[in-house]
Amino acid sequence: PLDDFLSEVLVDLCNPNSKFGRIILGFEKLEGHHLPCGSFTEERACYREAACSWNATSLVCEWSTCHDECSEDKCNAATGCVWDSVYGECGRVVECSAKTQTACEAMKYTVTDEACRWYAEDKACGPPPCTATTED
Repeated sequence: PLDDFLSEVLVDLCNPNSKFGRIILGFEKLEGHHLPCGSFTEERACYREAACSWNATSLVCEWSTCHDECSEDKCNAATGCVWDSVYGECGRVVECSAKTQTACEAMKYTVTDEACRWYAEDKACGPPPCTATTED
């Protein structure tokens, strides 16, 4: 009861990866405006925002190049970009964006040609985690 409320709700209020945290911290779109991409400090949260891209070299979330396209025609002509007619802005195509676990696991992440992964802790679909290989 009260312990559940603490562990399931209050802990997530300021977590940008939780549903409550995304709303409270303003990570959800509100009238087409976004928090700066630098506000996302975790790759999966950055990935879910179409206006942003994760820089794997510097490990920061940055505005995607699609965000610079201001017209629908230029946006749709740009590689990997798609126009969001609801918010009137350009963003990158977000793969692995299914809303359910079944639909998510049926999708392919084209970068690695692996199945998308359902992240139960976030209740969100995303690309599979990177796997490093080393040679002896």
